[in-house]
Amino acid sequence: MQNEINNLAEKRFDLETWSGRRLQKKKRRSPVTIVLAIVCRNAIIMAGDSRTTKEDGTIRDDTKKIHTVHLSDRFGFLIGQSGNDDLGTQAIETISELAKQATIKDYRACAELAEKSISLLKQKIRGQFQGTSEELQRHFENHDFDLMLVHYYKEEARDGKIRMARPFIFTIRFSLGIARPHHKNFVSIGCGSPIADFILDGFTVSDFDFSQAMAAAVYVVEQVKTFDPRCGGRTQIATSEKFFEDKDAAVFSAMLVDEKLVDDFLSAVKEVGAEFRAHQHRMMKGIMEKVNRFTSPRIEKIKAESGGIHLGLDGSIQPFKPLKSDSQKTD
Repeated sequence: MQNEINNLAEKRFDLETWSGRRLQKKKRRSPVTIVLAIVCRNAIIMAGDSRTTKEDGTIRDDTKKIHTVHLSDRFGFLIGQSGNDDLGTQAIETISELAKQATIKDYRACAELAEKSISLLKQKIRGQFQGTSEELQRHFENHDFDLMLVHYYKEEARDGKIRMARPFIFTIRFSLGIARPHHKNFVSIGCGSPIADFILDGFTVSDFDFSQAMAAAVYVVEQVKTFDPRCGGRTQIATSEKFFEDKDAAVFSAMLVDEKLVDDFLSAVKEVGAEFRAHQHRMMKGIMEKVNRFTSPRIEKIKAESGGIHLGLDGSIQPFKPLKSDSQKTD
């Protein structure tokens, strides 16, 4: 009888673990990667890394994180993904298929394709999942991913006023399923987002031209890879540009940047980075030289009066009389 009870307990534990009940004790995984978008004067630059950490802990550095998608009217936009690569890639495949039958009717048209794709993916998982609604939502959160969509859109001039093409950035989280518009000149997603945002805060990216924005994007991704081991692999770049615009029409593009050009930017970033570090060392040396110039007169005066110095408990420079040796005491 006791053996039967133990067997039932083990089966219940296995069932709870499989169904998601035990998952609430696990720490949620942060979306692993870095993808960012920069809005400059004449383009939107999207950049990201290529690293994916699978659930078994293995790492791949050849994952495609940035994609181009075109609607049936040839309108193009960019998609970047972070988080669960298996589900994220499937969502992007569905978006690409839905895009073949869609046109750019308004500024949210591309974001709505992403929302529909995620809804279809959730329906598919829901049909296979054996558990409660709470367990299903927990399952979504434990396999979460983020998408970022960027593009330009020009509204029709229905009131006689001229409309200029505007850049749009949307992000959407799988577990939530709603596309959120951003009204900043830069946005980032993934575990490297705090580092990327911190660096980009130091730039006025709205003043950058195309080349400067691309250089900034490469630099930021490389810095994130340096400080966050969850990010790595080859840096990927894509652009959304305004090729032509007048009061009646506009032509936009969405394309990946050639790897050779990205390599040129990477080489330049490494060289400038080395020069910058050398400059930092010179700057620190210069600071210490000035500090010594300020403190030396005070230190020499204290030494002349007391014979030595030390740092007091309050951190200030104080006089210190050297202790006499036994022979000096005898004399």
